[in-house]
Amino acid sequence: MRPSVTEQLNGLRRILDEVVAPELQDPYPADILAGVCATLETLAEGWARVPAFLLWDVAATSALLADLRQTAGPALEPELTTDIARLLDSPQPDASDVLALEAHHGQVRAALERAVPVIADRAELRELYTRLAALMRERSRRYPLTSVWRPAASAPVR
Repeated sequence: MRPSVTEQLNGLRRILDEVVAPELQDPYPADILAGVCATLETLAEGWARVPAFLLWDVAATSALLADLRQTAGPALEPELTTDIARLLDSPQPDASDVLALEAHHGQVRAALERAVPVIADRAELRELYTRLAALMRERSRRYPLTSVWRPAASAPVR
C-alpha cells in the first residue's frame, strides 16, 4: 500500500514543517505547530509497534492480576475478583484487530487500577507491590509512542 501509514504521517509533518511553519509569525502558534509536528514524527516512528506493546502489557498485567487473585483471595472485593477471572479466562484478541486489542487492554488496565489500592495497602502483598512497580517502569520504557518536544525552527524571536 502506497503511501504507507508511516509515509503519510511523515508527509503531513513535512508539509506542516516546510509550508505552514515558515508562514507563522506569532510564537505561540509556531510552538503549537512544533508540538504537532513532533507528535506526527512520534506516530510515524512508533505506530507499528503499538500492537506488540499492547500484547506484552496485557500479558504482563494479566500475570500480575492472576497472582493477586491467588494471593489476596478474600481481600479483593467480589466484583473485582469476578472481573479479573473474566479477563483472565477470555481469549486475547487477534493482534491484527487493533481496536479490539486496545479495548481489551483498557479493561485489563482498569482492573489493575482497581487492584492497586489492595496491593499497596496489604503487607502480605509486598512482593506483588514490588512487581507492580517494576511493571510500571518496564511499561514506561517499552511504550512506543513517547514524544519529545522540539522547538519550532522557524519561529521568529521577538
